[in-house]
Amino acid sequence: MKIFIDPSCYHIANLGDMAMLTVALHRFRSTNPRVELRVVNRHPDYFSARVGPVTFVDPKNRRAFYQGFLPNKIANVLSKDGLRDWQIQQTGKLPQLTNKVQKIFRRDVGDSSAYFQQLIASDALIITGGGIINDSFLDLALSILDEAEFMMKLNKPVFFFGLGLGPMDNPLLFAKAKKVLPHVNHLYLREGVHGIPLAEKLGIPHNKYTITGDDAIELAYPNRPPEIGHSIGVNLRFAEYSGLGKKQADEIRPIVQEFSRSVDTDLRIIPISLLSQESDRESAQQILDGFEKNSSPVENLESIEGVIAEAGQCRVVITASYHAGVFALSQGVSVIGISASPYYDSKFEGLSQQFAGGCRYLTVGTTFTPENFRNLLQETWQRAPEKRQEILDAAKHQLQLSRNAYQEVFQQLGLSTN
Repeated sequence: MKIFIDPSCYHIANLGDMAMLTVALHRFRSTNPRVELRVVNRHPDYFSARVGPVTFVDPKNRRAFYQGFLPNKIANVLSKDGLRDWQIQQTGKLPQLTNKVQKIFRRDVGDSSAYFQQLIASDALIITGGGIINDSFLDLALSILDEAEFMMKLNKPVFFFGLGLGPMDNPLLFAKAKKVLPHVNHLYLREGVHGIPLAEKLGIPHNKYTITGDDAIELAYPNRPPEIGHSIGVNLRFAEYSGLGKKQADEIRPIVQEFSRSVDTDLRIIPISLLSQESDRESAQQILDGFEKNSSPVENLESIEGVIAEAGQCRVVITASYHAGVFALSQGVSVIGISASPYYDSKFEGLSQQFAGGCRYLTVGTTFTPENFRNLLQETWQRAPEKRQEILDAAKHQLQLSRNAYQEVFQQLGLSTN
């Protein structure tokens, strides 16, 4: 059997997305060893070293397949959606011809016919990677839905794991999601506070979605330390979709440093994005600058294992990134989320539901003020030890739900575990 896995993130510079993909690969690898795993990613050596033989699919070929073969100026004039469905249909019917046409109009393009061949020769499509079907990543979300629809038309099963669904106000995306998602085999959602109402609004039958939490819990929960840590972890994400910037760093810095001195603790950076244009490490460093008690990382902070270990050293983690929260909460560490966009509001509200009492968040422009942040930090620090077991119980429960989800899919695909 050939399993086609689209992680919706095609580099290794987002440790949260890579953690979810690693879990998926490990779990599928635990089934019949004859299963071929086809993964869209730029770094074959990284995953082969972790999970064994994997067939890699070039992301450039994926982009070529979904961006279409007509120039955008022409396609967008002819249709609001740039003739997305029609172009994919033609690529499916005439892959070699459309690939040649595409190379005439576009530079540095991949091989759309090669991607087409790998898709149609696969027996099932698995989508991992998480928070993708939303307005913040419109083009990627549309292409993921295109891919799911393409495979369903070939009568191939389609499953989404660890899906963060929404926010979704864009009419084009909503229409596409309403057309596609009710017909996939199953959606395993990260959270229900936003995921369930949106699933119902999209017309997805109740028996086609399940709340399982985040698959990355699999890597963090088993590595939790025996006792609660004493550090304060810090993550910041400066990106267009996060809405945060230097102003928020300047407001947070003196409060975090003053409080850390008052409880005699150190500060640690918990980076998730390693991308140069949105490096969490560089952003969070602005909180640590000038502080005299910054601890050296316990492991490599460019690895999943290193960041999980760093989060485990903490009593409280302050984060603007979802997966820094997941890695912390999965080890019983209390979390304070900082949001400045509907996208992160939904993420942190979902975490607050999944880890009741373990995650609280403030939103810039409404609930975030220096005073509110100072009070929440003090309260979270004081209550962290008593909340630890409750948070760990929630992580353990979600981990079992996630494992059960994969077992359900293995049974539907006729795979057996060793």
